[in-house]
Amino acid sequence: MAEESIRIYIGGCSGIKNPVDANGKQITVGSKLTWNFHDDYYKGKPVADWMKKPIFIVKEHDSGEGLCAVGIDKDLYLHDFKFEYCEAVE
Repeated sequence: MAEESIRIYIGGCSGIKNPVDANGKQITVGSKLTWNFHDDYYKGKPVADWMKKPIFIVKEHDSGEGLCAVGIDKDLYLHDFKFEYCEAVE
């Protein structure tokens, strides 16, 4: 019998004040962010070109406590504490 896995989705924000991207650039509502390259960064891999294209747009979190990002063309979600592993491209 195969084990089933359960995926947990936590759609919250940590309320980071003045979030910045991987280059220290300020992120605000409407900023477009690249893919989150956290795993590649810590594994010492170069960031692939496709990961440098805008995939997220930043919005105010529904709680009003901070920001989050949602996919531009796909159903994606990014927590504010992951912004530092992206680049603001627009």
